[in-house]
Amino acid sequence: MPENSSLIVLCNRCQTAIAEVFQDSGDFCLCCWQERTYPSIGSAHMEQELRSVLTVTRKLSNKMEEKTGVETSITEEDTKQYLNDVIKEIHY
Repeated sequence: MPENSSLIVLCNRCQTAIAEVFQDSGDFCLCCWQERTYPSIGSAHMEQELRSVLTVTRKLSNKMEEKTGVETSITEEDTKQYLNDVIKEIHY
């Protein structure tokens, strides 16, 4: 291999981003390394974002009902269950 050529190493976790953190346990892009090193921070933020979806969904549902007189077929309980399923899947 010529001296001036560079070797690109992909993240062991996502296999799409260029690795920036090199450890005995693997080579990681910064995002995957942060998720691996500080999982509760990323998860807490993601859960907060997903929960805000419930608020937005409720507001939009109410507006739609006011403007059209038609109720949505998806209940708030359905939305909560879906978000809980997403959060569980993220954690595993």
